[in-house]
Amino acid sequence: MKKSLKPLLTTLISLVIFTLSHAHSGTYALDSGYVCNAGFTYKVDTTGVPTYTFTAKETDPNLSYSWNFEDQGYASGREVEHIFFDGGIWSVYLTVSNGTDSCTTSQQITAIAPDQCYFNYEKISDATIKVSTYSPSTHKLPYSFDFGDGTVVLDTMSSPIKDFYHTYDSAGTYQVCIYKGSTAADSCSYCRAFDIGNPTPTDTTGCDASFTVNQINNSNYVFRALQRDSVNQYTWRINGSKAGNALDLNYSFTEKGLYTVSLAIGDSSNSCYYSTSINIQSLIDCNFSYDSIAPLTYRFYTSEEEDVSYLWDLGNGITYDSSSMFIHTFSDTGTYNVCLLKTDSIDSCQYCNEIIVGPLERDSLYIDGNVYADLMPVFEGTVELYRKDSSEWHKISQVNLSNGHFRFNELMEGQYLLYARGDEEVYDKYIPTYFVNGINWRDAYTLNLTGAIEEVKITLIKSYQLSSPGAGTVSGHLIEAEDDDYVVILKDGNSNKTLGWDITNNGRDFHFGQLPFGKYRVILERPSASMSQTFELTAENPDARGIELGPNMVAGVESQLNGISVYPTELKRHITLENKSYENKDLSVELKAITGRNFISTSVNMTAGEALKMEVPQLPSGIYMLQLTDQNGEVKIYKLIKS
Repeated sequence: MKKSLKPLLTTLISLVIFTLSHAHSGTYALDSGYVCNAGFTYKVDTTGVPTYTFTAKETDPNLSYSWNFEDQGYASGREVEHIFFDGGIWSVYLTVSNGTDSCTTSQQITAIAPDQCYFNYEKISDATIKVSTYSPSTHKLPYSFDFGDGTVVLDTMSSPIKDFYHTYDSAGTYQVCIYKGSTAADSCSYCRAFDIGNPTPTDTTGCDASFTVNQINNSNYVFRALQRDSVNQYTWRINGSKAGNALDLNYSFTEKGLYTVSLAIGDSSNSCYYSTSINIQSLIDCNFSYDSIAPLTYRFYTSEEEDVSYLWDLGNGITYDSSSMFIHTFSDTGTYNVCLLKTDSIDSCQYCNEIIVGPLERDSLYIDGNVYADLMPVFEGTVELYRKDSSEWHKISQVNLSNGHFRFNELMEGQYLLYARGDEEVYDKYIPTYFVNGINWRDAYTLNLTGAIEEVKITLIKSYQLSSPGAGTVSGHLIEAEDDDYVVILKDGNSNKTLGWDITNNGRDFHFGQLPFGKYRVILERPSASMSQTFELTAENPDARGIELGPNMVAGVESQLNGISVYPTELKRHITLENKSYENKDLSVELKAITGRNFISTSVNMTAGEALKMEVPQLPSGIYMLQLTDQNGEVKIYKLIKS
């Protein structure tokens, strides 16, 4: 239970308020007998920004120390530093507690306010500097930072401390200046010169820390390391703060401003560093898309965001401010400049696009939908459309995603498959997926199109991640393939888990690296034209090269008969066919006597892992042959005995 001080302490504390700490010990004897010391001293460092250091007189590390700077903030610890962003007289309180009893004392501090135009600096690397500026909390001042190389940052101080990182492209001496104020009465400026060394230090280790930058929208970025070999460590930093350790960094910026993104690879004995600047000018995404759905009638839509208002201007004097999506019928054909203005409590953005309104170009047979990854629209990607002709599927169209949306128009009645994928650079951890939820085309849902199909939703399946990288690689190429994009899937040869995917490049090549030793399978994924090859990586053979895949291949095709087991060998009432592989099997089955007489002739489709029990007719004693034939004409015969 916390004990109160004796009544006499009220008078003592009031005396302490008007004196410095050395004028009173701050030591009190409590009812419990505990002697509590809440006295403290302080000093101020006026070099640069005035910084106050407060130190408790009590030295026991097992006690708690709580500091109260009125509305200037709080802190804990025996010794703390504090900056008073507003000058004037402030009361500082220290509370010392042992968990049961506590005491408090205070002092009045005449604080020196920071110079509004002063900034501290720190060199992060040979080419990158960090500058920190300060502003009173009682009002916000517009400011600009001129880094001396043509880069100028304009903003308003929204917090007492503001940090900026800037990376220079070339060596030299740069004059960095800050300008604050909106009127002559409250304006000020301060400049300082910096010597910048070689932005790209000579690297003798062969280490390359450079990376690509892919902007998803106004605030979301993907940073991808170019060096993807096995190394000691990857360390990503945003403005000096650690942001990740993977090969790639997916990052959402939460405030506008200039940021420094850096990547360090390796350790202290073998390392390299690279950084670049990202200027976030708006956190709102104003891009929009549109569809023609009837003569002169269009649907406009944009990404929906919380606490954001929408103002649409159709360029014909008509505006909408209802929501992120609306439908409008124009009175006449022509060219219209359509603009969208998005606004939230602190930010706004505008995007305009000229559209040509003409006669309806799309009939009533279409497929319309969206693609998602982890419940978020896939902003960059592709959807392929396949149509069934007699017994085979053929690709007839391909569209790019727009904010996750896709649409196929002017279709004929028939059966269709949808195959979606994200951009390989951005969504490499999400496997291309068939509607509804299939990685293999045999698991896809067939759309029977007799009228418009809308609101189709495809969610990309996330791949399994290897527990640790390895030294194995696999590479190959396609043969007898048309001029098109082809997806190659990598699976674990034992568990059948999907580990990754690749899009064949212009040379028809595919590649997977950093694989631990083990058994794998690569699959050319194509409706009615899939094929696979299995291989094993070992310490003796860490690389599997020259693998050939092709949609029209027969030679070299992995047999459909692989992985099929037949039992028992002694015929009774049933024969069991078990598909121990990880693929569906289409087989012809014949059971013949050694004399040639046929007792069973049928076709079966076996799913992965399926055990199919076939009933056997009454047979005389003798030797029988069970013949299995796959789609490529390959035959396998099993000898069975009827006793």
